[in-house]
Amino acid sequence: DGLLTNYETLDLLRERTAEPGCAPTYPQPHDPFPTEMQCYDALRRSCAGEQDRTNVAKFIEAIEPIALMPAEVLQVINIKPRSAAVVHAVVERCASRLSADEVEDLIALVEQFL
Repeated sequence: DGLLTNYETLDLLRERTAEPGCAPTYPQPHDPFPTEMQCYDALRRSCAGEQDRTNVAKFIEAIEPIALMPAEVLQVINIKPRSAAVVHAVVERCASRLSADEVEDLIALVEQFL
């Protein structure tokens, strides 16, 4: 869909900033811009800094039975909701689309994988 999670953005910026262990997959025409460095620093301090590609992929697979739109999946990955109130804020018409059990399952999967 062309949407990137904060983790995926951080992963790209790790290549741009030449973080140890992250070799660029394409030629780097110039040093990172200051805005790239600011974004990199902010994302490293966010929950994206603790995520890894394997667990994000496992999370996406695990939540397939829960009827979320792609943008909602993206927001759940970026925000890591730990309460039903936050899930209800992220998922449009949550009360009518998801059962209480599905909301709790979603929170448990966030805790498990993200």
